[in-house]
Amino acid sequence: PVAAGATWKLINNMLVSVQISALGEAMALAARAGFDAKLAASLLESSAVASGAIKTKLPRMVAHDYAAPDFLLSLMLKDTRYVTAMARELGLDLKLAPAAAELYAAAEKRGLGGDDLAAVLEAVGE
Repeated sequence: PVAAGATWKLINNMLVSVQISALGEAMALAARAGFDAKLAASLLESSAVASGAIKTKLPRMVAHDYAAPDFLLSLMLKDTRYVTAMARELGLDLKLAPAAAELYAAAEKRGLGGDDLAAVLEAVGE
């Protein structure tokens, strides 16, 4: 249908948004539980959850290096909000995408909107 490409982009980015926000929470939890960030990343990279998106963002989270973004955090927030609104218009009450949007919004509020979306880690625990 018309606009299928744009719709699919939002669906795809919704999945990335949720994965990376969950990764941020996992890394924050691992740190609080006493795991070294490099060890936690190694364990995640060799696990069943190691998607391409996760493997790409783990090194940035370990190093807390969000410069030279692959994808801006602010753009992921925008897309996650758009997909949530689209779902609502279609009569679907998503749970995970709005939760991810809240985390990205908290990171943007901290001034991280121009950084890579992996900077969502910095908003965990707020």
